[in-house]
Amino acid sequence: MLWNYYISTIKYIIYILLFLISFNGVAQEFSKEEKRKLDSLSSIVTTQNDDTIKAQAYLSLASLLYRRNIDTLLTLSNEAKLILESILNENPSKKVEHSTKVYLAKALNNIGYYYKRQANIELALKYYYESLSIREEINDLKGASISNINIGIIHHNQYDYIEAKSHYSKALDLQRRMNDKIGMASVSYTHLRA
Repeated sequence: MLWNYYISTIKYIIYILLFLISFNGVAQEFSKEEKRKLDSLSSIVTTQNDDTIKAQAYLSLASLLYRRNIDTLLTLSNEAKLILESILNENPSKKVEHSTKVYLAKALNNIGYYYKRQANIELALKYYYESLSIREEINDLKGASISNINIGIIHHNQYDYIEAKSHYSKALDLQRRMNDKIGMASVSYTHLRA
């Protein structure tokens, strides 16, 4: 019963959010392309029966909206997280499990970012580490590199330079394994320079 209340509350919040986005004063902040994407994603969220597609739509909406309202990142990413965890609890095929974990790791990373922005370092690290764990499990090198950088930034900002360097070095190693020269240069210059 509590679960149904939670789902209906989330849907209510999303409907209000989508209404506000379509309101002319708010909508002027979005380009025509962004408005088209928002309309399309809103339609998917409200009409789609496929949970994987719905979770992807929530994450895409979160990516579009969080710069204008950081709270949407938490709300939409949490909704995607709940859907994706539900899919994993159904013992899906290996292919579905892998893609579901890719999106779950992204949702967890988003939630970590939200808490980082709110200066809740403990929760930010919790979600970043959960995301990293999934990304390592599924051998998502690029995602694991991103997670290590995010964790490193938090440790750096907390003056824990040894732990920060450890995570930056792991990110650099992952970039090397992918032969991503731009990624290697970015990690080296931005995070590992003296």
